[in-house]
Amino acid sequence: MLHSRNIRPLEDSGCETCLGHPRHRGHPEEFQEPRLHGLSLGLPEEVRVDAVLVVLWHIWKARNALIFDQETTSPQQTIRRMVAVMEQWRRRCRGLGSQWMAWADYLGS
Repeated sequence: MLHSRNIRPLEDSGCETCLGHPRHRGHPEEFQEPRLHGLSLGLPEEVRVDAVLVVLWHIWKARNALIFDQETTSPQQTIRRMVAVMEQWRRRCRGLGSQWMAWADYLGS
């Protein structure tokens, strides 16, 4: 993928998660129906789009840190950062605080 965007040469553009193996089906960026993710979790819909965007943004940031800065971020660290941002939004959106915390509690569990 990075090779196709002229960011890395072909020999260095394998999967960062699988340590150099070519990309294969099942990678998160190949999830076919992202709009359906989270619908069956029973979590509040009022902040679903925003919560999913927080999740995707932090996954993207962790991926870019690995690719461009060679900084490894564990999934647990990424989740803690997501939960921290959701807690900040809970304080900013007082009317939706419990909805934000439902998502944060789900991710933190």
